[in-house]
Amino acid sequence: MKDIFVKNNLGNIKKIFLRFYILFITLFFASFLQAEDFEYHVEVDTKTPYVKEAVHLSFMINQTNKEVVLLFDFDLMQSDDYYFQRLDSQETDSYHNVQIRYDYIVYPLKSGTIPVQFKLLKKITTDESVAYSFSGDRDNIKGLRTKDTLVNLPALDLEVKLVPKGTQLVGDFTLDYKVNTHKANPYEPLLLQVDIEGLGYTPILEKIMFSNSKIKHFMEKPKVKNITSAQGIYSSVHYAMAFSSKESFTLPELKIQAFNPHKGKSYTLNLPSQYFEIKEAAWEHLLDAEDNPKPLKEEWVWAQTFLEYVGIFLLGYITALFWKLKAKRVVSDNLLKEKIKEAKDKKTLLRVLLASRDKGLLEVIEKLEASMYGNAKITLNKIKEEAVKQV
Repeated sequence: MKDIFVKNNLGNIKKIFLRFYILFITLFFASFLQAEDFEYHVEVDTKTPYVKEAVHLSFMINQTNKEVVLLFDFDLMQSDDYYFQRLDSQETDSYHNVQIRYDYIVYPLKSGTIPVQFKLLKKITTDESVAYSFSGDRDNIKGLRTKDTLVNLPALDLEVKLVPKGTQLVGDFTLDYKVNTHKANPYEPLLLQVDIEGLGYTPILEKIMFSNSKIKHFMEKPKVKNITSAQGIYSSVHYAMAFSSKESFTLPELKIQAFNPHKGKSYTLNLPSQYFEIKEAAWEHLLDAEDNPKPLKEEWVWAQTFLEYVGIFLLGYITALFWKLKAKRVVSDNLLKEKIKEAKDKKTLLRVLLASRDKGLLEVIEKLEASMYGNAKITLNKIKEEAVKQV
């Protein structure tokens, strides 16, 4: 009886071991085959940044399996531990040989070990499926059939250093200010504008307003302009505020503690104290000459004046934003034109046109497919010329 029990246990152990062995071999070969499809490489300009210091991250993919058509969707995963923006993605599309480079700016928001996690979706398809997806008419484009696999990639760990205690801004910034006048009548609005700009984490301050119970004050929401590059974010933040009082007053000096991570040094941005002289009202202006005076509107004068300044600023801001978006569109179109001109063969050109997702190129795509999979005859250079004109 004992021998039978021992034999049964040994048999169960062997079965369990065999199952784990089969599972291990399956996972091993699955990861091996996955690795055979492509290689990837991650680069950062620093692995030991300070809190809110810009880290330039590059993620590169290189197709190794030439038997299939590969497509990729890649991004960083959202996290409360860091903020990121994609700078660019560059794709070299030769036949069955995709090479993609993704560039990001990452700002760690906490100290300690911060894992930057990746999200990569691999899509496998065929040349026939690519051709089929655009075989319908312009209003009936068929979906591209792909076999999708979510690829598990190890996180990139950043060892993030603390900035000095009391630091309010991280980066290389300058401060400028403007006051409309230092002399005013009682309750006449006094306008103060503060501009902080430079390379670093966007300089939004939690508290910049002065507090005084004897002074009426109002502050507009900060206006932010950002330009992102491989070096980080160049920011310009505009603070507009208004004050009014019945008597003269002084705004105290404002000191903003900042830290430059590239130099590893702290510095201070200063707004000097401001004295405002309020003229005394003449008695004849304070006494009413009429028995039934009209309602006073002076209480709203300061707000109206302030809103006029804000309106002028908003007009300039919107104009600058319009030209920025227009310039960005021109750059994108020029990049697509260059990719079209650099295509070495019709298959490469087809992938470039499909990736653009530009509906204005559908007619060109149909002609290209007809020359590749049908009887239509059109040269590569001719179809390139038509595509460039449509961009």
